[in-house]
Parts: sequence; structure tokens; C-alpha cells
Amino acid sequence: MPVTKGLSALQRVCSSGRLALALLVFIGLIGVLTVVFGITGHRAGSDLKRMEAALQRVNRSVSTETAALRQKETEDLKKLVKLDQAVKHLTEAMDKVKTEVQGKIVTLRNTLRTVNCDVQDIKHNRTASKAACCPAGWDSFSRSCYWVSKAEKPWEEAKVDCEDRDAHLATITSYLEQQFVAQRTKPRYAWIGLTNTGAGWQWVDGASYTVRRIDWKPGQPYSHRLGEQRTCAHLHRDGLWNEEHCSRRYNWVCEIDLKG
Repeated sequence: MPVTKGLSALQRVCSSGRLALALLVFIGLIGVLTVVFGITGHRAGSDLKRMEAALQRVNRSVSTETAALRQKETEDLKKLVKLDQAVKHLTEAMDKVKTEVQGKIVTLRNTLRTVNCDVQDIKHNRTASKAACCPAGWDSFSRSCYWVSKAEKPWEEAKVDCEDRDAHLATITSYLEQQFVAQRTKPRYAWIGLTNTGAGWQWVDGASYTVRRIDWKPGQPYSHRLGEQRTCAHLHRDGLWNEEHCSRRYNWVCEIDLKG
């Protein structure tokens, strides 16, 4: 019995020692963890500060770049405005030069026409007014000169061609004039300067035209049957007028109104 009691006491002492040792180890671990977490927290705080500093640098850089881009955009806009003004001034100058050149061309053509008339007057010993003289290749009637094309074009292109010749598509206002022109176009179709836009017939010089049946082929004009916004008139093979789509390709008659 005494031995057994001694063993029990010894066991209690050993158990108490192990417990104390365990407590010491636990306390040591807590201390180590505290140190570790402290170091880690310090490092995390340092990293966070570095990240904040880096972010501030990026923000400053972005702000600087944005300001530079806005400045460049403003400068580019000013350059664009100046360029637009320069183009506008250049266009105006070119239009002015074009008008002056066209005026000189008209003057030159009139001069050449006058010279041609002088030559013809001398050649044929004429004393008639120079105003009655037409350019070479043109035929005169009353106070006008007429020219018939050999090519065929739509009405609008024919109109432009006459204008390029300082003339206009023929405006026929009398029976005698129509007979004169028809003699030079037969047996071809030939555009004249008469169109209908739905509001009535009108000559290229702006004068209105009232339909006379004597001018037209039987059954003409018939605008309501063509179904187009604009139709044009041309001389038929027999010299009477016919209404047709303006896109058709026919010969055409140009007219110059003589002055004087």
C-alpha cells in the first residue's frame, strides 16, 4: 500500500509538470505568432503605402497626359478652323478666276466671230451689219444663228453643249423659224429648248409656251401618258414637234441670239 501511494503521488507530480510544460509551450507559440503577425502586418502596411504612392503617381501621370491631349485637341481644332478658312478663301478665289476666264473666253469668241465676219465681208464684198454674221458652220436666220449637231445626246447634255458654245437650245417662236430649222434637221430627230415640268411648257430662256396644235405631231403633246416629272420636245423627222423622255439620245439644235 505505501508503494502504491508513492506511485500515485509521483504520477500526480509528473502530470502537473507536463501540464506546466504544455502551458509554457502554448504561451511560447502565442508569443511567436504575435511576433509573426506583427511583422506581417507591418509589411502589409508598408505594401499598402507603396501601392497608394504608386496609384498617386499613376493618377498624376494620367492627369498630365489628359491635359496634354486636351491641349493638343484644342491646337488641332484651331488648325482645322484655319485650314477650313484657307480652303474657303481658295475656293472663292478659284471661282473668281473661273468667272474671269469664262468672261475672257466669251470675249475672245466674240472677237473671233467679228474677225471672221470681217474676213467674210472682205471676201464677198459685203457691207451688211457685222451683227448678222454667224460663226463658221452656223446658219443665220433673222437675228439668230443655228447649228445642228452630228452626235446624239440626252436633252440635258445637249443643253450643256449649247451653253459651252455660248448658245442655247433653239427657242422656236414663229412658223418661218420652225421651217428654217426643220430644213436643217430632217430626217433626224433633234432636241429643242422646250420642256414640261408638270407646271406647263417652258423654253430654256424662261419664256412660257402655250401649246399650238399646228406645232405638234397629231396626238401630241401627251405628258400624262409618259408618267415622268419632266418631258422634253424634239423635232420629228417631218419637222413637227414630238414629246419624249428627256433621257432619249437625239441630235440637237443650238441657237445664238445676235446683238444689234
